[in-house]
Amino acid sequence: MAIIERWRVNLLLRITFTLLLSRCRLVLTEYLQEFEISEGLGVGTTIGYIGHSRPASPKPPPPPPYLIVPVPGSAVDSDLHIDQSTGEIRSSIVLDREERSYYSFVAIPLSGENIRVEIKVRDENDNAPKFPTPFMTIEFPENTPRDMKRTLNPAKDRLLEFSDASEKAYGASVCLRCENKDGEINVQLLTSKNRVSH
Repeated sequence: MAIIERWRVNLLLRITFTLLLSRCRLVLTEYLQEFEISEGLGVGTTIGYIGHSRPASPKPPPPPPYLIVPVPGSAVDSDLHIDQSTGEIRSSIVLDREERSYYSFVAIPLSGENIRVEIKVRDENDNAPKFPTPFMTIEFPENTPRDMKRTLNPAKDRLLEFSDASEKAYGASVCLRCENKDGEINVQLLTSKNRVSH
C-alpha cells in the first residue's frame, strides 16, 4: 500500500512540476538583422541601427542598450564602431570587400534575447577576379570549431605591363584590365614613366 501511495505522490508531483514549467517557461527569441554596405565608403559611414524593425519582420527586436559579442575572427572590434546605447553601427575604416566581405556579431539587450547581426560588404568595382588555381581542396576535421576560417589562395585583378627602350629613350606603363559579366572589357592606365636620354 505504501509503495502505491508513494507512486501516486511522485506522479502527482511530476504532473504539477510539468504544468508549472509549461506556464512559467521563458521563451527567448533570436532575431536576425542583416545589413549591406558598399565597399570604399568613408570612415564613419552609418551601416544601420540594431533594433530597428524591418518592414517584413513580424515583431521588432528589443531596444538598446546592447552588450556586443563579436564572432571570433570577424574583425568587428577593429573595423566597426557600435554604439551600445543607440545600436548605431558605423565603419571605423574604409571597408574593402577583397579584404573582408562579411562581419558578424551578437547584440544582447537587457531582456537577454539574442540579436544576430550580419553585415555583407558589396563589391563595387565590377571586375571579375582571377584565381591562381581552378579549384582548392580544404579539409575540416570533424572536431573543428564553428565559424573556423581557412585561408584561400588570393584572387587578383589582371595587371598589364608594357615597356620599350632604345638608346635615346625608354617608356613603361601599367594598366588594369577588367572584364565584367557581359564580357565587356575596360582597360585603365594606372601609372606610366618615360625618360629621354641626354
